[in-house]
Amino acid sequence: MAALAVDAIGVIGVASSPRHLLPDRRGELFAAVAAERPACLRVLVVADPAGADLDLLDPVGGGHQVVQLHGSESPQRCLELRARVAGVTWWKALRIRNPGDLELARSYGDVVDALLLDAWVPDQLGGTGHALP
Repeated sequence: MAALAVDAIGVIGVASSPRHLLPDRRGELFAAVAAERPACLRVLVVADPAGADLDLLDPVGGGHQVVQLHGSESPQRCLELRARVAGVTWWKALRIRNPGDLELARSYGDVVDALLLDAWVPDQLGGTGHALP
């Protein structure tokens, strides 16, 4: 995919996802992407990281450049993660159910580097293929 001149490639680090990739395989994939197309951003997608998962956010061992938070992380939690893990760009995915949910986006403006808006689907964090309302 990197050879196709894509801007970013995401790897799912959420164990409950059918697309989950184990930590030892992520480094291999990210290294291959970096070798093929250095300009392609390498994104680690996680949800509500805590405990031992925090060590996996370190880009030195993981090979990623971006951490995409796709869980229920509050703006405060995003700030805490940013303070704990340096050297990465932080993206926050927000699940949008209705236009009112867009107001939530304002509260993340100063705590993450970018926002991703995803359609809200019950019991799924994202990647559903559904369009925003």
